[in-house]
Amino acid sequence: MPCLHLSLTGRVQGVGLRWAVRRYCQQAGLAGWVKNERTGAVSMLVAGNQAELDRLLAWLKQSPAAIRVDNIICEPTTVEVKPGFFIKHSWTWL
Repeated sequence: MPCLHLSLTGRVQGVGLRWAVRRYCQQAGLAGWVKNERTGAVSMLVAGNQAELDRLLAWLKQSPAAIRVDNIICEPTTVEVKPGFFIKHSWTWL
């Protein structure tokens, strides 16, 4: 099963992106996780069939709602992904 590691930059934190991504991926049958990074980026690990991964990338480029995705770094990976799609604990200031 194809697997991608994504890094999204732009107006991607504090605008509901992680929740929108989780909802989209759950409905599409994709597995993986999404989380905020200390740098202001959002990281994702997502696995599924190639057609659904391509649709996800197109959806992200459309920047739904208040979200503005300026750049997507997309790297194929061979990491094992558990079933389901989750929001991972993000960085904290503590």
